[in-house]
Amino acid sequence: MDVLSTLLSTFIMIFLAELGDKSQLACMSLASTGKHKNVLWGATCAFLVLNTIAVGFGLKLSLWIPEYYLALGMTTLFSMFALAFLYSALRRHKDEDVSELNVPTTFTSIFIFIFVAELGDKTQIATTGLASTYSIFIVWLGASLALFCSTLLAVYVGARWLANIPIKTLHFVCAGIFATFAFMQALSI
Repeated sequence: MDVLSTLLSTFIMIFLAELGDKSQLACMSLASTGKHKNVLWGATCAFLVLNTIAVGFGLKLSLWIPEYYLALGMTTLFSMFALAFLYSALRRHKDEDVSELNVPTTFTSIFIFIFVAELGDKTQIATTGLASTYSIFIVWLGASLALFCSTLLAVYVGARWLANIPIKTLHFVCAGIFATFAFMQALSI
């Protein structure tokens, strides 16, 4: 397979695999708080690191960290985000500006959240598999571009459409989404 077809096939595979994934939905929800750049760049940097791990270390990483601890960490993070949104929804007034919201949307919190949530995820495993057969750099580039575009789409949708929903309602919905993620992850422990 030549460079362009490897890049394109990696991009398409990873982009489609990420559509509707928990991290894309989370980025969409978090972008609605008005912290678009933090969400975009925090998630993008996490994906770049994850793709580097995927092509560099392959599946060995999942052997180093027991699945139980990964699942426990993800459950904890999802729960923390759910509680933060619930807390914000319960104490905010409906006329408050989105920029005044106090939910964990700093670059660092987004980076950690996406990193833990996506560690060992289907896109990371797919990237590892592709890198075992094709050029490591081209696979890394294709996967990174796909995840950036997926995150950009989520941030755009979150900022453009979800931002028009009343903040209190949006926070209850986001709290529900993250609580659902936490519950589903807890079932896998």
